Amino acid sequence: MNNLNNKENHLEFIASCNHKLQVLSPKDTPNFNEVEWDFKFNGRIAKVNFRCFLHEYTNFTQNISLVFDGEKIDISIIEFAKVLWLSLMEGKTVQSNINRRLNCIAILFSYLTSENVNCFSESDLEGLYNQILTMEPTDSGLSSRFSVPAYKTYFALFDVKSLLHTINSYGLNQLLLPRVALKKHIQYQNSACLNIMGITLSDYKKGGSFNFIGLDIGRHYIDFCSEVFEKHYVYATACHITFNNILNVVRKNLDYRNDNLIKRICADALMGISVDEIILTKGVYIDKKKMKEIHKVSVKLFCNKYNEIVLQSNAFKIENINAIIKKLGLPSTRFDNQEFVRSMLFCRYYGENGKTRKQMLLEFKSSLGDIELDCGIEEFDSITDNIIFTPPLNILSTLLLCKRHFQKCINLRPYGIADSSAGMTKLKFAIANVESAGVILFVALTGWRSSEFGFPLSSIQISINYDVLDSIYSPYRFHVFWKVPKTSGETPLEREITLSGYLIASQLSILNQSVITAPCLYNYSKEKDDINDSKPYIGNRIANLWQGFCNHYCLFTDLDEQESLLKKENLSNIEQSKLEKLNKSYDRRSSKTQRLLEIRSKLLMDLPRYILTKTRGDMSFKKVLQYYQKGILPTNELQLLEQYLSDETKHTLKVELCSLDALTVRVIVAEFLEGVVYPTPHAMRHMWAEAVLRRYRGDVGKFIRANFKHITERFFMAYLRDKETSMLYEVAQRNVINSIVREHLFAIKDNYRIYSGGFDSYLSKVVHVTKIVSHEEYIKTAKVISEDRVVAIKANPWATCLLRVGTSQNTKCAEDGIPQRRNASPKFCLACVNGNVSEGNFNGIVVYTRSEVEACRNPDLPAFVKVSCIEVLKPALIQVKKLRKNSGNMKYDNFIAHLEESIEMALKTVQEEKNNGER
Repeated sequence: MNNLNNKENHLEFIASCNHKLQVLSPKDTPNFNEVEWDFKFNGRIAKVNFRCFLHEYTNFTQNISLVFDGEKIDISIIEFAKVLWLSLMEGKTVQSNINRRLNCIAILFSYLTSENVNCFSESDLEGLYNQILTMEPTDSGLSSRFSVPAYKTYFALFDVKSLLHTINSYGLNQLLLPRVALKKHIQYQNSACLNIMGITLSDYKKGGSFNFIGLDIGRHYIDFCSEVFEKHYVYATACHITFNNILNVVRKNLDYRNDNLIKRICADALMGISVDEIILTKGVYIDKKKMKEIHKVSVKLFCNKYNEIVLQSNAFKIENINAIIKKLGLPSTRFDNQEFVRSMLFCRYYGENGKTRKQMLLEFKSSLGDIELDCGIEEFDSITDNIIFTPPLNILSTLLLCKRHFQKCINLRPYGIADSSAGMTKLKFAIANVESAGVILFVALTGWRSSEFGFPLSSIQISINYDVLDSIYSPYRFHVFWKVPKTSGETPLEREITLSGYLIASQLSILNQSVITAPCLYNYSKEKDDINDSKPYIGNRIANLWQGFCNHYCLFTDLDEQESLLKKENLSNIEQSKLEKLNKSYDRRSSKTQRLLEIRSKLLMDLPRYILTKTRGDMSFKKVLQYYQKGILPTNELQLLEQYLSDETKHTLKVELCSLDALTVRVIVAEFLEGVVYPTPHAMRHMWAEAVLRRYRGDVGKFIRANFKHITERFFMAYLRDKETSMLYEVAQRNVINSIVREHLFAIKDNYRIYSGGFDSYLSKVVHVTKIVSHEEYIKTAKVISEDRVVAIKANPWATCLLRVGTSQNTKCAEDGIPQRRNASPKFCLACVNGNVSEGNFNGIVVYTRSEVEACRNPDLPAFVKVSCIEVLKPALIQVKKLRKNSGNMKYDNFIAHLEESIEMALKTVQEEKNNGER
């Protein structure tokens, strides 16, 4: 009888839910038990699909026992999700965002599943809101977002009050959410906003946003900016100096005082426009002879300034530093080569600052062991001069150089300047683009908040480095003594930067012609009162080159050219040769190239939306919205707004004709850009944290690899004492784990891959046992491993530790079954089930096994010393051999032979002592 009553009660419960469903006027009167419901609105169909609640990642419990009409009944997880969704929709009309409420419920269930609980504790709430901001549910599990959704599309839909009312009404007092005051939820939402976006909940509601550009995309943007800065810095600097001095030079030498015309002619000359072209357009306003004289003076002044700074600038280019290393014959496997050469060049061009180059060279030589460096100061300078030499610019070649550089610089941000703009405006704009590239590099090196960059160059203090760990290749330490408003208000703090950071700051100071008390990183508006408030300046510059990056990044243009050649039926010999070269660099079947193609497609698809929100001449996004209200917007822009704005927003704009104040526009921008990838200052902080974790790995980008891999843990840990930075670092750890697992798992199916180690064996076994084949299966498996199996990450030069659930007892560094990862070493990590070795770790293996190799090869050392060294070298040999086999790269062969010979020599000593003992 009880079973019959329960069944009847369950049917009544379903009928009650069906009634709530029908109130929303669904299409074709669906039943509550159906997995998908259809709704009509605005002539379209909106589908609500509950299929994700059939998957394990949302099944936090077997069933739900609730009270209905005084009787207990059991319902399934999917039925419970429907009940909660209907409660969130109560009193609402169907809009295009109906699935987002469902997504919030899925994330809620998923978080409970991952924590293996039925109800959150108060301490879990911040993690839940972090996940709502950063993840979205799919059929295969939660997936990381590229960007935080607009406030009203997620947080505003997660109605805690309604959810609590529903679960309480069904007698579920110990389920889902803790019974805490709503203001507590608001506090944790605010903490999540600060953790993820660096803005408050209040600012988020007003349209503030953040997107997860991450290192996967960010490293390419940084490399692009590095290329721009290195290529165009000298041109931009010489232009700025020339433009600032031209009036005094012309007045003195030509006695001409029409300042505006002088500037216009000078600007045209610096843009590469010949005097004959200028005469055609401006000849009616000035004597042609005078015009030619002004043009000639401008070109000559630029030429002199260019020649003054070009050699010093060339010296610090990464490609030239690498060329110097190669010419010196330094071993390519050392981490510190680039920093040592950079330090020697710094001492040459910027002064000794307490330590001579002779001292630096002697100390570095002493660290090389049995490697000989037959080079003195004169030889070093001679090698450097030959590599960085550039023929002096002459008057005839100057215009061609200016035209080439100007066109490339102006095309970095075409939306920001009108074709009709005056020459002076265009020139300043081109120079500003180069400055932006330098600013982006400095921000990438530091990971600071946007409010912390207003310091003058005089605030950077240079001292001798007495740290025995890194003073050999980093003889100087650089500290910025400046305010950190978020943590110390107006009180200056001392924070360390790298030599590369100082060089960029110094170059920008020269480019901007900064006075001693003015900010060195950016050119400032003289009208502003507080020029040292860097937040607006940095915020503007971070994304300035985004369009140029999307359209002109060398890897993307290579892929474009490859596609074009692949489509052609008949290729010339030159084209065939070019295609073969491109195919060698970009194997379209490899996971690496596939990922690059995905990134390029994503960025190009998002770019029109991003550009539409930027001010283009006199066309602001506010004006775009006004034109939309009036129905006079161009078709392509209209289509974007129709596609990416919610029905509610479009109705408000078209029918209600809301006033477009600054706050309203910000909120609409945030909604319009949802899912779009673009850089922000806070996104750069996340990218910096990811770079710290991945600095020893292979594919992290040329700039990051050159400037992060030699830096010790001490340097980074000083930053992580800051609570907010520490939380940001925790978020970055999870992003890096996800990225590493995905890249590595997809590489398993490649013909060649750049991985070895215990983790590589684990992934290979997973692929073999589960027999995954499709792209979707790989994605699903990667998510399960990264989110459910890998619990922590630690970066080491020789391997990355990816600690997995259930492996603590088996880790090589474990003591009493507990991993002691602070004791990480090649001996432990290279033989560990959690060791993840990539091609970037090869140098670390070489460097950190060098003492064991030397000991094995030393005939004077006893056998007991060599036995412990063999224990280190054997796992190193195994992993390097696997790298060689998996990658097919012959670069490992010499080291493999060297290791085998060293082990053989040591074993011979051991055997000889054993034989002697037996006698």
